[in-house]
Amino acid sequence: MIDVEYFVDADKAAEFLGLDNRRTAVRWARTGIIPGHPLGAGKRKIWRFRLSELASWVLNSGNPSVLSRR
Repeated sequence: MIDVEYFVDADKAAEFLGLDNRRTAVRWARTGIIPGHPLGAGKRKIWRFRLSELASWVLNSGNPSVLSRR
């Protein structure tokens, strides 16, 4: 059996990263600061995140100065 990691929404991603709100998580994903996955076509996309990717970003390439810009 294959283990599947579910995607979480921007609210859960923001909570996981300790951000003030979901908008910051979406803005950071849109600009490539954090890993995120846009779903849908057109300008308005739904963003989903994997907690393992966010944890890896924080541990490996997350710059503390970036996190302080909240």
